[in-house]
Amino acid sequence: MNCHFRAEGWTSNNLTKVRPLVLEWNDDLNKFYRKRLLVKSENGIEFCNQMRLPKPPPKIVYAYEKRKKEFTTNLYDDIVDKIDKKEKKERDKSTIELTYTQEKVLQQLKEGLSVKKIAEEQGCIIGNINQIIRSIRKKGIKIQSIQQKKTKNYSYIVDNKGLVY
Repeated sequence: MNCHFRAEGWTSNNLTKVRPLVLEWNDDLNKFYRKRLLVKSENGIEFCNQMRLPKPPPKIVYAYEKRKKEFTTNLYDDIVDKIDKKEKKERDKSTIELTYTQEKVLQQLKEGLSVKKIAEEQGCIIGNINQIIRSIRKKGIKIQSIQQKKTKNYSYIVDNKGLVY
C-alpha cells in the first residue's frame, strides 16, 4: 500500500495533525488518486481522517536536519555549477567576430570621427557607413548616436561592456 501524509498543523498541546491518504493508481486514466484511509476499530471499519503525532525525539530531528543540510548544500553546489557552465557557454558565444571594415569603422567611431569623415577616409558614401554601423549593432555592440545641434551631423558613443571582438 502506498500512502501520502499531509501535515495540517498543530494541536494546542503541540501534537502534529496529519491526514493519511492512500494512493490508488488508475490504469485507464494514467493517474494517481488520493483516497481516505480505512482502518479497523472496535466500531468496525472507519475512515481515518486525522492522526495526531508527537514531536520526534531530538536525536532524530538532529539526524534529519544534518541530512537536509547536506542535501541542500549539494543541491545548491550542483545548481551553481550548472549556472557557471551556462554563463561560460554564453560568454563564449558573446565573442563577436567583425569584418576588417567593421573593425576599422568601429575604431574610427571610438576615436570620435563623424560618419562623414569616416566615409571620406573609407572612400565611400555616408549610407554605406550607416549600414556598417547597423550591422555592428546587430552583432551586439551598443553604439549610441548623438546629433550635433549646429551641424546636424551625428557623433557616436561606443559601449562594448563585456564584449570581446
